[in-house]
Amino acid sequence: MSNQLGTITLMGSGELTDAMARVHRAILARLEPNGNAVFVDTPAGFELNADEISARAVEYFQKRLQRALAVASFKNKTRATAREVEAALRLLRNANYIFAGPGSPSYAIRNWRGAAVWDTLVARFMQGAHLVFASAASIGVGCCALPVYEIYKAGMDVEWMDGLDLLGPLGLKLAIIPHWNNAEGGTFDTRHCYMGAPRLKILEEKLAYDVVILGIDEHTACTLDPNLRTVAVNGAGALTLRYRGEEKIFSAGSEFSFDVLRASAFSSAPRAKSQPRELMKLESDAPHPPQFVATQLYLIHLARALQDAREVNAHRELIDHAHDAMHELAHEWRGADQLNAPDIAPFVELVIQTRAQLRAAKQFALADQLRDELSARGIALEDTARGTLWRRISL
Repeated sequence: MSNQLGTITLMGSGELTDAMARVHRAILARLEPNGNAVFVDTPAGFELNADEISARAVEYFQKRLQRALAVASFKNKTRATAREVEAALRLLRNANYIFAGPGSPSYAIRNWRGAAVWDTLVARFMQGAHLVFASAASIGVGCCALPVYEIYKAGMDVEWMDGLDLLGPLGLKLAIIPHWNNAEGGTFDTRHCYMGAPRLKILEEKLAYDVVILGIDEHTACTLDPNLRTVAVNGAGALTLRYRGEEKIFSAGSEFSFDVLRASAFSSAPRAKSQPRELMKLESDAPHPPQFVATQLYLIHLARALQDAREVNAHRELIDHAHDAMHELAHEWRGADQLNAPDIAPFVELVIQTRAQLRAAKQFALADQLRDELSARGIALEDTARGTLWRRISL
């Protein structure tokens, strides 16, 4: 495993235009000379011209960026053959730059959730690969996702759907809205990804207390670096953070910390006694080293994968990767000072939760390894009728 996570770049639109070429180049510059770039076609997999969209992406990389771009084709989870899935996984396992873009957010979520392709993409991010999500794909990776076509074209009630929540384990609860400054409507409001201000107000009222809306203008991008815990804005427009009607706008060239992305950074956020316990706990967490964050992120996604899986073997990529994660965990906890950290309890509870899900999935060897790694670091687990308890022990 890499000692660092990759970066996550979110684009508001224009992912294959001159305006975004500079953003692509900046991310590609982080790769080794032999780094592999891969395009995932799932968000537009339902479109009859899905292959044309992929071909345009390949041509863009060749002509504008002078880089090869392979296509990991995974158009539909239920119709993909074993050979097609394996071909996509083979490309993703060696990818350092993973790119997904236009299409339908809801379609992307349905086909990625619980799929080995998504698990592998997440695993690569935790090993240092850089992720780029544009338009529909960017919506899908938030904790809450906007079903754009269903609301704007088909008249569905104005509601969120559950997103893939890629950023949640990083302590960020975001509802991502690209096309923030869209003006295609002319005489009617199509801002906020075609929702307009009236529907945005309804959507905002339905968000949980700790969720912030991240709006990205067209031809604009933001790059989140979980290792530095910073956000950088680039492109032609601005980034808007919105919470309960309060907005903060960051123009291109701005850089700020992850703390600004949280609800507590807004004056309208719950304070003091009225602040929910979960939010207080999240905001009080001290930053962890990248390796610690990577291991925590891995465990969360492994637990989700096991929970979503109909068959554990469908998630072989994450299961196999667990052994590497445990070695990383052992390395991070080698010093006694790590175990004395006051905020170790949430992490231990997460390990216990993951261990329980591994046992339920009959992954007993891996569950035992989790217990043994904790024991070697001075944490003993005891299975009781009330659940699993833990305590510190002397080494």
